[in-house]
Amino acid sequence: MGVGIVVAIVTFFVVGAVTGTCVLQTPATGTLEGLLTAICVSYPFFYHASVNRYNFLHPVPRRYNVPVKQAFGKIRKHLDEKTYNFGDKWSVPTADTLERRINATIRYTDEESHLEGNSVNSMHMKTERKQRFIVMDISFKEEPNDTVVVQFDFKPEAEGLNWAVCDHVIRGMVSDVETLLGPGTDVGSAAETTLAAPPWWVIGVAACNLMVLFGDIKTAVFK
Repeated sequence: MGVGIVVAIVTFFVVGAVTGTCVLQTPATGTLEGLLTAICVSYPFFYHASVNRYNFLHPVPRRYNVPVKQAFGKIRKHLDEKTYNFGDKWSVPTADTLERRINATIRYTDEESHLEGNSVNSMHMKTERKQRFIVMDISFKEEPNDTVVVQFDFKPEAEGLNWAVCDHVIRGMVSDVETLLGPGTDVGSAAETTLAAPPWWVIGVAACNLMVLFGDIKTAVFK
């Protein structure tokens, strides 16, 4: 996503400058062309980032050579014992052995630093405590030969600008389960990051870009 933002900014200034100076030959033009082109060019990067984010929060189910009751019990006990920071723990509102589903949440605070100041000379680092909250759903599917398929679904929420600040907790929980139940194997495949056909809104932006450029050229030629 960071690459997409950089590409969008660079494209905006380059296309805007080239269009205004070389094509239209009129100062302070090409802004809209640069903006529309930046949207089209950066779309693949944002699409790739969104799919990767989805795969991270909804990882592929894993099959383990453990009976479903044993897997359920081990994970339930681990949630009771796992602590973060200075005692932050998971709360387990639902642990349904019949539905074979566990719902757990955790709320904690974390320090986040950012630059603050009224001018360049008075810039300084300010540290604040921010709220973090994660909802986790774990489902268990019993299979023959004492095997179980475990599926995770996470929904993090965080104050501040760092949307990935809860990732270490999510990554750690998935790793802990792999340690508890032993090596597992994927059941299915992750969502594809290969770019599909562009959506209609991207095609519409591209068409609008061409129409705006044509209009500006016509105005520059016949003015």
